[in-house]
Amino acid sequence: MQFWGQWFVPWREAWILRSATFSQPWAVAIVGLIFVVRRTLVLRSAESLASPPDDALALGHWKSGYFATYALSEALVLFGLILRFTGGNFERSFPFYIGGFALLFFFAPKEPAAG
Repeated sequence: MQFWGQWFVPWREAWILRSATFSQPWAVAIVGLIFVVRRTLVLRSAESLASPPDDALALGHWKSGYFATYALSEALVLFGLILRFTGGNFERSFPFYIGGFALLFFFAPKEPAAG
């Protein structure tokens, strides 16, 4: 038995395909933006926190860099969730879930070390 929406809404598959192709370039842009945020905020402030760890401005940049990294990683997961709620199948939304959670675990906070 087929889903009732396929009988009454013939444009359903075309709309899902459009939403999937709309979110894929945004997902790639988000991953690129994560690397830019990490380079500009987190890595630079980690270098300056390694020598005098009481620098409040560098600590603020370090925290906001990690916050932005996590927010962007979760936005990637939300693209998959929106795709799933709009009628996409699990196979189309699964890469967004894996990518977002992998970025969350890959960019876990590390204490700045002197190097």
